[in-house]
Parts: sequence; C-alpha cells; structure tokens
Amino acid sequence: MTDNVENIILEHLRAIRSDVGNIRADVAEIKLRLGSIEMSVGIFTPASRFCTAAQTAWMPELSE
Repeated sequence: MTDNVENIILEHLRAIRSDVGNIRADVAEIKLRLGSIEMSVGIFTPASRFCTAAQTAWMPELSE
C-alpha cells in the first residue's frame, strides 16, 4: 500500500515538473516576443532614446 501511494505521488510530481517546464518555455517565448514589440514601439516613440536622426528623416513628425 505504501509503495502504491509513493508511486502516485512521484507520478504527480513528474507531471508537475513537466508542466513547469512547458510554462518556462512559454514564458521564454513571451519574453522574446514582448522584447520585439518593445523595440518596434520604441522606434516610433519621439521620447525614445533610440530615436535617431535617420529615423526622424523619414518620419518628420518624430522630429517635432
């Protein structure tokens, strides 16, 4: 009986570990995608420190 309970517990722990691994991979992907979005938005933000003269040349409204 004790072995059966231990096996069930171990089985659940393995499932939890697998789920945590999947969540970790999902969060890593979300971070990459969010970083990409932040960079894209940053290019079009006039107050951005990444806004360069070359960018304002083709988008005159950023230079105001």
